[in-house]
Amino acid sequence: MLQSPNYIHFRNQWQVLGLEAAGQWPDKKTFLQLMDQLNEAPIDIDFDDFSYKPEHSICEMGKLRGSYTEGGQAFTKIACATNEITLVEEWTESTAEQFKDKFVEILKIWFRQFPHTAVIAQKCCLRALVQPTIVNDSRYFLGNCIMKIKEPMHQTFKTMPFKIGFTFTCLREMQGYQLYVDTTVNSWRDNRRVWLQVEGTYPMREPMNASNPDKARFPFEDCQSLLESEVIGFLNQFDKKEN
Repeated sequence: MLQSPNYIHFRNQWQVLGLEAAGQWPDKKTFLQLMDQLNEAPIDIDFDDFSYKPEHSICEMGKLRGSYTEGGQAFTKIACATNEITLVEEWTESTAEQFKDKFVEILKIWFRQFPHTAVIAQKCCLRALVQPTIVNDSRYFLGNCIMKIKEPMHQTFKTMPFKIGFTFTCLREMQGYQLYVDTTVNSWRDNRRVWLQVEGTYPMREPMNASNPDKARFPFEDCQSLLESEVIGFLNQFDKKEN
């Protein structure tokens, strides 16, 4: 059976109405106040980088957390644009539960700072690494055990660095939402682990605002459940030694 997923990336993107009140982008002071509140308890997000570009209606704030041991920059960032907010944790050190608690608190602060705004859609992305137990090569696991790639083609792949994998898309209803989900399963760069990504887009049945920021948990939890139950459950069917 596959090992528990090691989450490496979380991203939430919210489609927002009302940020440009009366056709005017909020001033720099307003966003600095937002960052100051995010840096206080209970979040203590420790942002120390700030960028404000009113001519493009963009404001970004973030924190670099050094280089991850496998390569790549670890960071947390919030990007605000005319009609969307994006929260990203790259090479995250958070669990899925910790990330959920964090983004709900962030939304509470957001709505206090911008009470006239409302969220009408949410897009969630989770990426994780898992490792098969029956073989050491994830390309062999995906290509031979699951996709049934024939031996001549497998021998060709064996000497090449590119990834082997597959994608699928579905539309399903969960907790009153219509979830449009894209899933990608690839071999990872070390050729031992499998890289998983689940990305779901939810139109809100009712707008999310200062009165109900906890609603943001539901789309994220649905994507998490899909990854941990259905996607990993599917892979586990093939991570078994033959009798």
